[in-house]
Amino acid sequence: MLQESNSLIIRLIKIFSLPFFIVLLSQCSNNQTNTSSDDTIFLVDMEHFSKDTLIDTRSNYHFKGFEYLTKEEKHSGKYSLLLDSTAEFVLTTKIPLQKGFYNLSFWKKGNAKVLAVIQGIENKNFYQASDAVVKSDSTGWQKVLLSFNLPDSVSGQKFGIYIWNQQKNNAYIDDFKLKKYSPQSLKSTDTIFGIYVDDKEMRKLSEQRAEALKLGLLLTETKTWVKAIIMYGDDTYKTKIRLKGDWTDHLIGKKWSFRIKIKNNAAFKRMKVFSVQKPGVRHYLDQWFLYTLFRSEGLLAPRYGFVYGQINNDFVGVYAYEEHFEKQLVESAMRREGPILKFTEDAFWDLIVAHTKTNKWLNYPLYEAAKIVPFSTKKTVKNQTLYKEFIIAQNLLYQHKYGMTKMSEIFDVDKAAKFYALLNVMQGWHGLRWHNMRYYYNPITSKLEFIAYDNFAGGGVYKIAGDRIIFGDFTQKGIPKKPEVIPNYYLFSDSNFVQKYIFYLKKYSQKAYLDSIFVKYNPQISAYESMLVNEYEQNAFLDKSRYYQNAEKIREALPDYIKKVNNGLYDSITLPIRKPSEYQDSIDIDLIPDYINIYTQETDGNKKTIRLVSYFLDKVKITGFGKNNNIEKISPITLNRYGNEGDTKELNIDKDAEYVIISYNDKDYKINILPWSEPVAWSPRQELEKNNLFPNEKFYTVENKKVIFSGNQTIDKIILIPAGYKVIFEPGTKIDFINGGAFLSYSPVYINGTEQKPVIIKSSDSSARGFTVLQGGEVVFNYAIFDGLNTFSYKGWQLSGAVTIYETNTKITNSKFINNLCEDDLNIVRSYFDVKNST
Repeated sequence: MLQESNSLIIRLIKIFSLPFFIVLLSQCSNNQTNTSSDDTIFLVDMEHFSKDTLIDTRSNYHFKGFEYLTKEEKHSGKYSLLLDSTAEFVLTTKIPLQKGFYNLSFWKKGNAKVLAVIQGIENKNFYQASDAVVKSDSTGWQKVLLSFNLPDSVSGQKFGIYIWNQQKNNAYIDDFKLKKYSPQSLKSTDTIFGIYVDDKEMRKLSEQRAEALKLGLLLTETKTWVKAIIMYGDDTYKTKIRLKGDWTDHLIGKKWSFRIKIKNNAAFKRMKVFSVQKPGVRHYLDQWFLYTLFRSEGLLAPRYGFVYGQINNDFVGVYAYEEHFEKQLVESAMRREGPILKFTEDAFWDLIVAHTKTNKWLNYPLYEAAKIVPFSTKKTVKNQTLYKEFIIAQNLLYQHKYGMTKMSEIFDVDKAAKFYALLNVMQGWHGLRWHNMRYYYNPITSKLEFIAYDNFAGGGVYKIAGDRIIFGDFTQKGIPKKPEVIPNYYLFSDSNFVQKYIFYLKKYSQKAYLDSIFVKYNPQISAYESMLVNEYEQNAFLDKSRYYQNAEKIREALPDYIKKVNNGLYDSITLPIRKPSEYQDSIDIDLIPDYINIYTQETDGNKKTIRLVSYFLDKVKITGFGKNNNIEKISPITLNRYGNEGDTKELNIDKDAEYVIISYNDKDYKINILPWSEPVAWSPRQELEKNNLFPNEKFYTVENKKVIFSGNQTIDKIILIPAGYKVIFEPGTKIDFINGGAFLSYSPVYINGTEQKPVIIKSSDSSARGFTVLQGGEVVFNYAIFDGLNTFSYKGWQLSGAVTIYETNTKITNSKFINNLCEDDLNIVRSYFDVKNST
């Protein structure tokens, strides 16, 4: 620790101005005082006493309760205390304590409710108590633990410490212990994650925190970025940080939650943007474990782990770090960069703020008004490829939002089934709330994938599923009449999804599966438990029994659920669409910006067409538009109440305008114009599959689920082969794709050329849009020649390879990829492959 601190000081000299460095140097030096390797402050083992008090011999503190000594039972030594109806408060003492983390514990035997208590004497508002049992032994003794943190505000004061026999019942008590948990108690190999912020920037954060604590929420508009330095091991990072979180549990005490952006080309554990927060806000090890399982199953989840944290001079204990939604998240899971999306949450949190003011929950269409937006918005809008992909992704998510079509047309259905089945077994329901959901658009498949996020509420397992053992096992009457539940219910009317969901429920609920993952991850589980145990002993351990018990319940419930599915119970689901007229409530004019969405439909010359959509519960006026402080007034135009004729308007305004002025009750609001169009129920893949003629026996024959190409052909169309077939190219086949023709298959493809009769796929006019196999299962090319092809593209769905093979086992021999006209001759993505003797 001392060597690490000296290295830290040398690096800080190069970073900070001299005045700040002098302060930090003195702080670091003070932090290195020697302490005993044993951080126990007292241990009352009931074996030492004098006259009428019990004694801790190492500290010479005296404790009341001598009169209850007994030899009838003991946890250690010869004696314990036997509490009865006359013993309410025992082992009381007064002791001065400095700031830091502490564990106060004792062992008890009996069913009495007995608590460990610390109470401020000078500051009577400081009070903490616990009767949490964290360990048991074979003789019936149980360890009760209270973990607490003493902040600066009470450091150095005296505290009353005692055991409270709350119901005055009989119980035996032994081994009353107070232990301080400090940086010096860490192993020499443990590394500190240090956050260093100068005084000026820290004051900004402190002011924001104070406002949030006063309001009860940390609002988006108050989350200001400040400069900071991060140090971890031998690495130093220049960063921007801000307070993170919505609820104030992220801000209580010394351990604040931060969002961190690493500057330049550096990265922390390969992450450019991430958060650090208290382990409890994601329910300790449960979130790490779920994320780990998702990634092991090929699904998307943030990288997550634990580090020891320090903020300037203050050691704050264990932090959980969590990756943010940047391209590194998907690329680390072997996905190509693509937009990551969410629904805006502003209306949700603003309603909570309104509730704190009025003590009334307003009935507003906040889900309907929630916009679909990308993370890294500026980058997405500037990058032409990402922008086109976002438009498609927005349209798909819009269909999912309202359950407008089969979920298998919107999502990668196999991964979606894994997602819901694994959540079901692990009970990570909190992540299924609409404002917690995160989505990735896969630019290769042109479909969405779920990203696991925020699956456990701070208070424990959040059961959005109610008491259902199997999430999909519901009745029509059981669907709440709330539009925000649509995404989690309509998908069960898709038989393709449900069959896969059942398959993965069976897999993930097997005891053998759980046994295997615990064997695989036990070393990491044990390592993290050892980090958490000093600070969070009663919560440090992963409760494996809960997973086994839930899995057993799923196995028992599956036969009945499968019977319901086979009997067609879910073939037709009526969604709980709420009519606009059902929203009737008092008007809060400060909510207007959340309930009027403005889109850029198209741009032409110096003008652009914008579309205003109102979800507000009263009429408003459109009175102008502008950029920066330059406002152009217009004759007022009425935008009607949500659900009435005239609740949408289109206007032609200056191309450079960034916002529209909305007026209501003599107050003006600037509402930003989104730089993309309103979502519609369309995507290029959906259109292509809908319009595809299959089978088209002008170009191939179909027999016994085999699609057979042979002879010489010129094809000027996109050939699309659905899943469930085998595609065979016979020896000597020659196909010339012209006028934008292309080949796209969701089935296995076998090109059976020979040295004398190779199969030739070419484009004589250089217009062919690629040869593509997506999730086909298997590809085998032998003596195949791909000549003069371009890449697949269709109305914004764009690949980068003349030949693209995705999530398909691939074997290529004796083949050539030549004269192609795009970025890559051959793209094999997320696939096992064997390529030999090929050019």
